[in-house]
Amino acid sequence: MTFDPHVPQKSRYAYAFLLGGALSDKSDSNYRGGLFSTIVAAHALRRQGSTADMILMVQLSVRSNATTTTLPKQEEDLLRSSNIRVVYIPKFAHPKLEVFYSLQLEKFRILLLDEYARITYLDNDILPFCNLDYLMELSNGDKGTTTGSTSNGKPQRLLQDNVIMAFKTEPSSGGFFILRPSAKDYERLQHVILQKEQRGLALPYPHFDEIEGWGTVIPNDQPWKTLLGQTGTNWTWHGANCDQGLLLYWTKFIQQKVSIIIGHTIEHWTSHPDDDDSHSHHHPPMLDYVDSSNALYQYGCSTPSRVRWLRNAAPYNSFTHLTGRSKPWHGNLTEYQHAMTIKKDHLDSMTDKELWFWLLQDALKNIGMTENVFLDFISSETRQPAVGRAPSFAQMALFLRYKSKHGWKQYEYEKEEEEDDDNDSFSSAVRHNEQDDNKHLQQPVTDRNNSNNDDQWHSKQKYAYAFLLGGARSEKPGSDYRGGLYSVVVAAHLLRKHGSQADVVLMVQISAETDHTALPDQEEKLLQMVGIKIVYIPKFSSPKYECFYSLMMEKFRVLSLTEYKRVMYLDYDVMPRCNMDYLFHLSDPSPTSLRLSEEKESRRRRFFRLKENVGVAFKSDPANGGIFILTPNADDFQHIQRIIHQKEVDALKLPFPHWNETIGWGHVIQSPDIWRSLWGRNGTSWSWYGAVADQGLLYYWIKYVKKSVSLIIKHEVEQWEANEHGVLEREEDLNGNALDQYGCAKDLGPRKQLGPSPYSDFVHLTGSSKPWNSNREDLEQAIQQKKFKDCNNKEKWYFSLVEALKEVGMDETISMDFILGKDEIPAVGIAPSYQQMAQYLIYKRRNGWRQYEKKSDEPDVVRSLTI
Repeated sequence: MTFDPHVPQKSRYAYAFLLGGALSDKSDSNYRGGLFSTIVAAHALRRQGSTADMILMVQLSVRSNATTTTLPKQEEDLLRSSNIRVVYIPKFAHPKLEVFYSLQLEKFRILLLDEYARITYLDNDILPFCNLDYLMELSNGDKGTTTGSTSNGKPQRLLQDNVIMAFKTEPSSGGFFILRPSAKDYERLQHVILQKEQRGLALPYPHFDEIEGWGTVIPNDQPWKTLLGQTGTNWTWHGANCDQGLLLYWTKFIQQKVSIIIGHTIEHWTSHPDDDDSHSHHHPPMLDYVDSSNALYQYGCSTPSRVRWLRNAAPYNSFTHLTGRSKPWHGNLTEYQHAMTIKKDHLDSMTDKELWFWLLQDALKNIGMTENVFLDFISSETRQPAVGRAPSFAQMALFLRYKSKHGWKQYEYEKEEEEDDDNDSFSSAVRHNEQDDNKHLQQPVTDRNNSNNDDQWHSKQKYAYAFLLGGARSEKPGSDYRGGLYSVVVAAHLLRKHGSQADVVLMVQISAETDHTALPDQEEKLLQMVGIKIVYIPKFSSPKYECFYSLMMEKFRVLSLTEYKRVMYLDYDVMPRCNMDYLFHLSDPSPTSLRLSEEKESRRRRFFRLKENVGVAFKSDPANGGIFILTPNADDFQHIQRIIHQKEVDALKLPFPHWNETIGWGHVIQSPDIWRSLWGRNGTSWSWYGAVADQGLLYYWIKYVKKSVSLIIKHEVEQWEANEHGVLEREEDLNGNALDQYGCAKDLGPRKQLGPSPYSDFVHLTGSSKPWNSNREDLEQAIQQKKFKDCNNKEKWYFSLVEALKEVGMDETISMDFILGKDEIPAVGIAPSYQQMAQYLIYKRRNGWRQYEKKSDEPDVVRSLTI
């Protein structure tokens, strides 16, 4: 790395900051908050007496102008005047590689700064309250080389070569740490990263081994610890798959020279005395000693701490981390200026945000640039960073797949070198892989009922999202099915856009009113082009069978999709907000490619895994029929048909409304086994909405028949499994937002009121929120005037539909006349009413319990009744 020559090195120590995604052309990204916050941190440190150098590692966005290689001149001048050494690090080769996960690994470039004895890395949203140089000096031996001796008389170093800090829920914070630089070590660390990524891609999603983590099984006698008292030996804390996991692995298990600060305590880890070479790793690191004397307190801030928790523990009381909404550049500039007028220079009375603003103004005043710098980057509008907010598993998975396709290269200079060597071979590889990515758009659709070539339809994918479209081509007024059909197109487009690798299947039932046996050619072609597989399910023999209740029973045909190991059923009015494949992978944990010892296998069984069936509680029901996961099995499909038949036969023996709320679908629920909903409603009777139809059957099937289910209830996951005697038992629940790290909840920011994952992963367009009941002109006008992020859900749906049609070149051929601009009642109704069900059952019994057009389509239980 080459420094700006205008700012020379002056010290053996340095603070390093990282600024990524600079000059991105994303309209909602602004890097300048981080840039000016670095100036604030440097100024705050120097005001308190720091003599260390200040370094800002800048990575320009791959989205920036190709000819741009530096920050704007005014910003470079500002950094030079602030005595901040700027070093530019390589751009990524493609926007798909420029994500939070990859940016966090760039901070380890401080190892290349080996002209320094020690480097303290600080996130650019760290606000120091006092001089922190003492940490580097204690690590390098400039201060207090010993603090007594061990029992065998061995001298004790106060701090090791590397220093990391535990925080509330993680044993190593990536926002504040100290490393001893070495260019050779940087090369070794890059090898560690590459090995982890290649090994991870060979594993099932989320491509991270929570037992071996970055490359080692943590011994039981060496658990990690956090400030809030959490401990463990698995790699399961926030950021364990990213910088915070790599930091612990590198300093403790590779370097084996680290001091881990945990509140008032410091753990000192060193290499085993039997290792001649500290990097040979024949032994795990050795706990040299534990200092619980709060030895750092004498070096920390002398003024009363602004940090209320751990007030007396240094260095925790010496800084604040301006995370989330506390970032000052997401504040109100007018309010800051007003506070400065009132509080003047009384720093103790200021909030952290106001202190940050005061320090910024003071820094600009010191270098005489107050009039030259515009503070328009300070805005109450919360902007999304160009790289996102967290290193989610979904984001990392996309990064790894793209990187692997391009020879595990990720930087722009690597692309340019390859182009020079092979006449644009990188570009041709990109085109080749983009063709591979779009192969699903060219795959033919097979009508499995009308074709004997089932093998052609068989998918290489293990998982599928399944949707149901009933009453297709019905001639009844108000029965236009096309809103649902195009909504499935939107769902499939959004899932793939966010990286889903699963198939999308649409089960279509043609209305009994019509002689048609398939959808119109143009609609079949559209579904084919967007990669949706069509499964035509049997037609009813009479329109009298077509009602909401009977259609809801058809969704359990997902059990017959035995090509797949797991199928997630979604109502067609579900609009995904991110990739939901993680639910498949958690429900179907594949064995790792690494060989497991008995101890490791025992640990793996304690992992967070979902059962083979997954239900999701909603506002007033314990298992919502609009989203669930089942394990397909042909025998199970016949089994559930027998359950439906028996329930319907028994129902007609009962007085209206032909429903027993005590027995329900065949099981008396007894306390303490109660059903629970999101809004706190619970009970033992089968009395929730839809209990008589799909939502009751779903709950009965997954819990009392299959006896293997995860029931997601907001932040909690109930785990149910049959014991060795076949008795249903509730296992230890999974609490603490166990699913948040997998879904898109971490990327929501202030919109997190949508709830934890998977609730935040989709929008259910129910009732009047269905976009095809909107005014088409209003939708069209909205997407022309707004950015996608500013649209409401209806507009986002329409935006995505137009985008999907353009992607397959059918935007000019598809009419949008199905968007009616008014509410229409579907031909089958909008709910499974008791009256509707009663009429259906009476007619079905009158006709020998048959309901399908062809005898061969009737389930085995019905055929046996008529022999």
